[in-house]
Amino acid sequence: MQNLKQKNKSRVYIVIVYFLITILLFYRSLNNFFSADDFLILLNITRDNISSVFGHVNFHFMPVPAFLYKLAYLTGGLEPFYFRLLNITVHSAASLVVFLLAEKIFISYGKIDNKHSAILAFLCGLLFCIHYIHTETIIYFSCLHELTYSLFYLCALLFLLKYLETGKRMHFYGIIIFFLLALLSKETALSFLLVLFFVETIVNKKSWQRFFKEYYLVFIAAVSYFLLRLILISRMSPIQPDLSAGAVSAEIVKNIIFSFTAMFFSLDFISIRNIYKAPNSGFISLLENMFTNFPWLPVVLLLVILFYYLMLKKKGKIAYFSGGLMILTMLSFMWLTGYERYLYLPSFGFCVLFLHYLYGVYNKGKTLKIISVLIFAVFALYNIYNLGLKEQNWITGSKISREAVNDIINTTQKLPAGSVVYFRDLPDNYNGSWIFRDGVQYLPELYMNRIDLKFEKIYDDNVHTEIVNNIYVFKYTEGKLKQD
Repeated sequence: MQNLKQKNKSRVYIVIVYFLITILLFYRSLNNFFSADDFLILLNITRDNISSVFGHVNFHFMPVPAFLYKLAYLTGGLEPFYFRLLNITVHSAASLVVFLLAEKIFISYGKIDNKHSAILAFLCGLLFCIHYIHTETIIYFSCLHELTYSLFYLCALLFLLKYLETGKRMHFYGIIIFFLLALLSKETALSFLLVLFFVETIVNKKSWQRFFKEYYLVFIAAVSYFLLRLILISRMSPIQPDLSAGAVSAEIVKNIIFSFTAMFFSLDFISIRNIYKAPNSGFISLLENMFTNFPWLPVVLLLVILFYYLMLKKKGKIAYFSGGLMILTMLSFMWLTGYERYLYLPSFGFCVLFLHYLYGVYNKGKTLKIISVLIFAVFALYNIYNLGLKEQNWITGSKISREAVNDIINTTQKLPAGSVVYFRDLPDNYNGSWIFRDGVQYLPELYMNRIDLKFEKIYDDNVHTEIVNNIYVFKYTEGKLKQD
């Protein structure tokens, strides 16, 4: 009992450490103003309608994040601080679960003793906590569903390993509960069924028949979720990409290159995304564009291939578990253009692989001990440095957004009732940070207390409008809004 109390106490300290580190890294962003999709979410949670309960219905059914959004709104209104703090808190909690889950993995699959497993797991959670790939997910207010989905997904995996260790039904029911919470955060949590099947049949060598006999309740829970989803919200407006075989294949190849490379090297994401999104950009044209814009890319790709070869060449359950987890959790977005925020959950598998590899190097001699420690230290500092660069982009983007919103409000607040206002050339992004896409439409109700104004954003300059009958056109040029 005393050992259990001591263990629980140490875990409390660990979550405090992760929280303080996250605050230290992102305190500059605690008051960042909103941008892009944020305004639609804010509008939903300020209203007493179904959207405020079930979330962003155009893309995701997400009751859990919607509830947390509502809680933050009831606490501090439209002040950004409480929403930002919410993201940071969830990320800290996810880092703790990464520690607990990694510890189980190192003990169960790596046969590493408890002391070294705890140290490795702490470093794994630390790397997850500071990894630059998470910057967008933490700072982009609209990414709360990515955070909560990943948190509960990891909790479900943790209960799976506990269940495999103890066979207790309470741990089995923990799998179902956290799987459902992940689904209620983001529907792509369905990939957990594939991970569950992979872990039990491929890693643990369990027969298909035994697997389905043992886990049929998890599948029933998934079906029950979809029935609930269809009853509550039956109409959606999903993204409709080109689903032809050629287009899907090209996107998969492009995203595999991006996803696995981005774990090791902080990329100029805005430039790469533009190349990825180029029309009919097949694999060959993609490489040509990449090599033209990034002459150092061949070296980077070779280093990445070498790193993954070294991490995976020693075959074992940790390599299968972590590598399989990375690939299976990427499947939900692999056929779409990748974004850094989608790599939040897959990065867990990377952190486990990386620390497991360094531990193997550490045990091969005194000189390699020093080298492995230096590799981790250098990579940690590299992450913190690039996290700071990425965070600064969002801080600057937030400043542009706030100034633009204030300018829009000051310029249009005295327009007559029934006015329709069109905007040209509102800022779209700043080095990867979203500023405006559709957010301008929701400003009158959110910040002007006017539902008698209608805002629209013009995407096509050929749209014909005339400044008659209360129709106005404004152009955003050089940071100022002027009537066009």
